[in-house]
Amino acid sequence: MKIDKNLRIFITHVEWWEFEVGVGYIPTKEAPPEAVEAMKRYNEYSD
Repeated sequence: MKIDKNLRIFITHVEWWEFEVGVGYIPTKEAPPEAVEAMKRYNEYSD
């Protein structure tokens, strides 16, 4: 299994995100800008 490049940026930093079913990953205030962008990109194409 191959991990997605955007997901790899933020997934191990659980303090950077929250997850909501139907919405996806939601950045917290601790998330750096590159992680916020990666979450936006990932949420656009993931289900």
